[in-house]
Amino acid sequence: MDFREYIENNKIILLVLPNETYSKVIMDIVRKLDNTFKGISYVNMNNLHSSLMKKFKENNINENNFFFVDVITKSTMSDFKEPENCISVDSPSNLSQIGIVISEALKEGDFQCLLFDSLSTLLIYNKGSDVTMFVNSVISKARTFDTIAVFTVLKDDTASNFI
Repeated sequence: MDFREYIENNKIILLVLPNETYSKVIMDIVRKLDNTFKGISYVNMNNLHSSLMKKFKENNINENNFFFVDVITKSTMSDFKEPENCISVDSPSNLSQIGIVISEALKEGDFQCLLFDSLSTLLIYNKGSDVTMFVNSVISKARTFDTIAVFTVLKDDTASNFI
């Protein structure tokens, strides 16, 4: 079974990534998604937008194939100017705002895939029980809009009650 077939058959996927090679592995996943799907909504919780775009360029990933829900940049750079293919959220602890922005993105865009990078980061800013409810809501939204959802989590976080 190839990558596309696996993802399309499963629709909701949790990828457990190694802590040591996370940055490389996530870019490998992003590249595969970029080569597989036309429209991808990327929920970015780990990199400033400029850093993520630099990584995309270094890895020959077409940023125009993505719409970004940026959850981290605005909390560190209040003067951040959103590019056309990005909506930023004020804080990674504001699950309601993140959920609303994801809903709007899925409703307005033509996305085959939603990549959530990462649940581990979400758990730093929120209680596990709140993250569980939030993830259930995101999964429901993905199903409503017939969008494949790919969630990532660090291997070291799989021992938590959340996972």
